[in-house]
Amino acid sequence: MLSILIPAYNADKYIKDAILSASRQADETDLEILVCNDASTDNTAEIVRSLSHQIKSLRYFEQPENMGVSTARNRLLEELSPKSKYVAFLDADDLFFYNALQNSMELLHQNPKADYAFGKFQVVKSEFLNIHEPISDEWPIISGVTLSAGLYRTELIKKIDGFNTSLAQGEDLDFLIRIAEITRAQLTHDNTVFYYRRHDSNATKDARAMQSGLLRVLLLHALRRKKDATLFDAKGLFRYEGRKIMEKVMNVNG
Repeated sequence: MLSILIPAYNADKYIKDAILSASRQADETDLEILVCNDASTDNTAEIVRSLSHQIKSLRYFEQPENMGVSTARNRLLEELSPKSKYVAFLDADDLFFYNALQNSMELLHQNPKADYAFGKFQVVKSEFLNIHEPISDEWPIISGVTLSAGLYRTELIKKIDGFNTSLAQGEDLDFLIRIAEITRAQLTHDNTVFYYRRHDSNATKDARAMQSGLLRVLLLHALRRKKDATLFDAKGLFRYEGRKIMEKVMNVNG
């Protein structure tokens, strides 16, 4: 079974497209789509409830109060089906390419000793995805480490102690680094997995906060390795320098 986890907060502009893109990810594999509404104040709840009547694989959960994306993702990790074999993450304002995760699943199936696989992602102005026309190659396609570009074996995810709820920025990178600390069994492929929508509400709009979050994440990594010498250095996780990746993302104005 493929499990796709979507945390959502005030995402009524995007959540329907995100869920529909997730629903097209498994032609030959059982699928579950888990959405956690982090106490949204807009119409997110109504949209997801309506879709749950149409999409049998959709499971919906709500937080009693807004507690942040890490808490929402951790809730979804707790709700994984016992049948789950692979886990993918999608932000509520992004979109998977059609059948995009199939390449990663096939790659992991062919390499049973590998723990996870990364593809690429494309950064696009949000309004272009609303036109439903082919996306031009002028928008950057990036080979870099980001949570939604990966597919992870569920048994690996269960070894990681969830997302760090104390991090306001960089919680996804911290999660990936903690994976890289315990395994080198990573694969990559050249297929594009998802569209990263650029708009005014992106967390990456605040470059200073992003940089501060990154520094804290790297410090936590260094402290863990100082305490436990058996942990791997996460440098092997990165295919390109993080700064160059962020420059490409930031250069696409929302």
